[in-house]
Amino acid sequence: MTRIAVDLVGEGLPSGPLLEALPSALGADPHLVLTLVTSGDTVRDDLARLGIVPGERVLLATAARSVSAGPEALREVRARRDSGVRVAARLVRDGHADAMVSTAPAEAVVASAQFTYGLLPGATRATLASIVGGANAPVVLCDAGATVDVTADELAQFAVAGSAYAAVRFAVNAPRVGLLTARPALPDTLRRAADELLRSLDLHYVGPLTADRLLAPSWTGEPGDGQKIDHRRGVDVAVTDGFTGDVLMSVIRGM
Repeated sequence: MTRIAVDLVGEGLPSGPLLEALPSALGADPHLVLTLVTSGDTVRDDLARLGIVPGERVLLATAARSVSAGPEALREVRARRDSGVRVAARLVRDGHADAMVSTAPAEAVVASAQFTYGLLPGATRATLASIVGGANAPVVLCDAGATVDVTADELAQFAVAGSAYAAVRFAVNAPRVGLLTARPALPDTLRRAADELLRSLDLHYVGPLTADRLLAPSWTGEPGDGQKIDHRRGVDVAVTDGFTGDVLMSVIRGM
């Protein structure tokens, strides 16, 4: 059984499209149990319209507040224990859910998780992981915006966590890890130290790589009709600082 807390309150946006996906999610996994965090009883009418009756596989929890996107998101999530994302995080902490999904701003989700149940033993910073590169060749990008003033040791932590996640999520044996950089020939002080540390770990570390190598598909065969796209990329996991990762994610969203 997999139990997921789903924060539908989030930043206060309509939850209709998410509710429409519930029948498909429940049908795809007969062992899935969802706890929906909502702001009122109207969700019962929406569920009834979809043929879903709250009970064994769909549970309900109540939250009073949303968290707005923007510079105040972190302050709001600290102050509002009754916000949807904080309620969802407590469900995980208290053993009522195995994981949570939230429509709150990403920075609020990371902060709420840290406030509520903390970091893994040995970790000193949280990382925000995003899947980039498309369904045919997914890459786990760590960090995608959580930690700006990162250290070399923390980049190594991100690599260990990202490698473990890629192995489970995409069934990859010995995931290839790369260090995202502007130009391998001109590494900064942080990346020189991180590169040395990553080479000393028991990881399949392939060295520095640039964003074009991370995202652009490669080609096999001779130019012309015989050429085919090779969807395999050079890495399965890419680690970077939060500032660079957030810039990359902004470019991807713009594209």
